[in-house]
Amino acid sequence: MGELAAWADSLLDALERFSSTPCAPVLDLEWLAAGIHAVKSTGLNPLAEDLCDFAREVRGAIPDELLEGAPVNADSSFHVHLLRLEGFARRISGAPRWTSVVVSGAPLTIGHVMVKTERDTFKSPREYALEFEGLLARGYPWINLHAAGLLGDSLIVEVDHAALGHLGCRSSVNLSGPEVATTRIAGWQLRDRLTIVD
Repeated sequence: MGELAAWADSLLDALERFSSTPCAPVLDLEWLAAGIHAVKSTGLNPLAEDLCDFAREVRGAIPDELLEGAPVNADSSFHVHLLRLEGFARRISGAPRWTSVVVSGAPLTIGHVMVKTERDTFKSPREYALEFEGLLARGYPWINLHAAGLLGDSLIVEVDHAALGHLGCRSSVNLSGPEVATTRIAGWQLRDRLTIVD
C-alpha cells in the first residue's frame, strides 16, 4: 500500500493547494478528503468513480498527471483505469472540456469516413464496468482504452483487446488518445464522422 498511500497524500496536498488559491470555487471537500484517507486502507476502487466525476466537474482541482499516474493492480476497476485515461487525455495539447463519458465495448474504427453505429453501442461507465471485469477475468494480454474524441460534451472511450485471452494472465491496460486528425478538429468533435442511429 506504500505507493497508493503516497499517491493519496499527493492528492490531498493538491486539493488543499487548489482550495487555497484566491479564485478557487468554494467547495465542500470533506467527503472527498475522507474518501482519499480511506483509500490507504480500502484501495482506490471504492472512490474512483467519484474522483472521475469530480475531476470532470472541477477541472484543474487535481493535476492531470496525478490522475494519469493513479496506482493500478490486478484488481483495479474500470473506473480506476478511466481516471487514468481522462487524466492522460486532458494532458494532450488543446484538449477540450467534457462533462460525461460514453463507452463502446468495441472499436468504432472512426477514420476519415462516416461511421454509423447504434445508440445501444454506448454505455455509461457504470454500465460498462462489469463487462470490463469480464475482460480482465478472460486474461487478455492487453486491453486498450482509447479516448477517441467527443460527441457533443461526451468523451467517447473505445475499448479494444487482444484476440485471445489466457485464464490467469494479468492484463496490461494501456491508454491512447485521439488520432492526430481528430486533435486538429475544433473540440475533438466527431459529429461529422460518427452518426448514431436508433
